[in-house]
Amino acid sequence: MKLASISFKSNGYVWLVGTTVICLASVVLFYNFILTKQLAKKGQAVGQLCLVNSKVATVERFAAEHPDKERYLQDLNAEVIRVNKLLPDRLNMGETVAFLEDTAKVTGVVCGAITTEKSVFNNGWTENRLVLKVLGDYSDLMEFARRLDAGPRFMAVRAVEFHDRVVLGQKFWGQKEIEQLVEKELSGKASSLVKPVIERGLLNKESLLVMNVYLMVASEGRLPDVQSEQDHPAK
Repeated sequence: MKLASISFKSNGYVWLVGTTVICLASVVLFYNFILTKQLAKKGQAVGQLCLVNSKVATVERFAAEHPDKERYLQDLNAEVIRVNKLLPDRLNMGETVAFLEDTAKVTGVVCGAITTEKSVFNNGWTENRLVLKVLGDYSDLMEFARRLDAGPRFMAVRAVEFHDRVVLGQKFWGQKEIEQLVEKELSGKASSLVKPVIERGLLNKESLLVMNVYLMVASEGRLPDVQSEQDHPAK
């Protein structure tokens, strides 16, 4: 009886251990081959859902900001047409000079010599740099510079200089006051490029001034014999 009982207990322990090992192995296999894949798919589904919700929110926000879709498309087409007119498609210096002369007549200033600097190819465009000498009073020169900065071609005012004053009035302004006035008159990108040069003491607001305007007129593509800024970087 004792031997049989011992044999039975030993076999029972073996069966219990074996069953436990099989159960643990089944759990591990289930986790690795089934549950892990399901969790990964769930994570992907959650990510896709968040992306879709973000797109839906963007569309809803756009629809709320532009309830009239036809009006929005009309405004967009009008803006595209306006930008296309501003972008240059070819080099036409005659057109540029005519625009400068017409602008001078409208603003009441007198255009003097026009000189050119070396053209530079940069980022797919040829920058044609001009220096224009203009004579007029302060307010007319400011209006002239503003009109150039908003010209029909791809034109930008690089810098503005004042010199050779001719005083007409008796009210004088200090250099700091003049700089503040210039910053106030020339808004936008031109104002940050203004560099007043005062050669003789104080400058009067109502003086006749000679103004040098440094312009950049762009044309598409690279013209012959035009070097790029990458070829000769500025020192």
